[in-house]
Amino acid sequence: VAPLLNDTTGQYKSRTPIECELLITGKLFSPEIRFNINFPSIDATARARIESVLGDEAELNRQVFSFLLFRTFITPLIYNSNTGGVTAGSAASSTGSEMLSNRVSEFLNTYFGTLTGIRDLQLGLNYRPGNQTNNETVDLALSKQFLDNRVSVDGNFGVNNSPTKSNSNSFIGDVNVEYKLSQDGKFRLKGFNKSNDNSQAALAGGNYTQGVGFFYREEFETFGELYRRYLKKITGKKPEKKN
Repeated sequence: VAPLLNDTTGQYKSRTPIECELLITGKLFSPEIRFNINFPSIDATARARIESVLGDEAELNRQVFSFLLFRTFITPLIYNSNTGGVTAGSAASSTGSEMLSNRVSEFLNTYFGTLTGIRDLQLGLNYRPGNQTNNETVDLALSKQFLDNRVSVDGNFGVNNSPTKSNSNSFIGDVNVEYKLSQDGKFRLKGFNKSNDNSQAALAGGNYTQGVGFFYREEFETFGELYRRYLKKITGKKPEKKN
């Protein structure tokens, strides 16, 4: 988030969780589309400054597309006396690293299973070069299912290279394990281990957070359909239709 704050001290240079939302309202064939960006773990002062900058819809759209295309934010126009856009060098570097990551991921998924005999293992490499506002990061993503797809494991493992080790976690280790208790997958158990950023590490007392949970999932078109479905399960009869 350093570019959004025009931060030159390195205080906000570390990895930060970001929630990028696509908001769709209105009619299906003529929807109104807006974007939103949330920063769940940064301090209140920094969040207020960023929200002030992103209050301009044009600036918000610039940041969303930069975030999606280049995996980083760019300096807002109010802080940039030049063009306010991504420089040719940074854009080429980011795009080049993205292309390299995609080709390596394609190679891994094509040949790794053949060479090792491990089937249905999805691998992906993500490399982000460092610059004045972002640390150099490389991580490997993997996904595998076991026991007839009842158990799924996915995670990201890598290194976040920072000039000052106190600014960020040097090792990235995010793992999710999910187990389908029922064949249809409605009842599931889930466990996770995720890396904390600086503020989260201070509050949680460590670099990682672990957790386990149980959840239930049901898909339906209308609440009436859901009601009739469960009424039939409970009574074994279809609900009577009123004239």
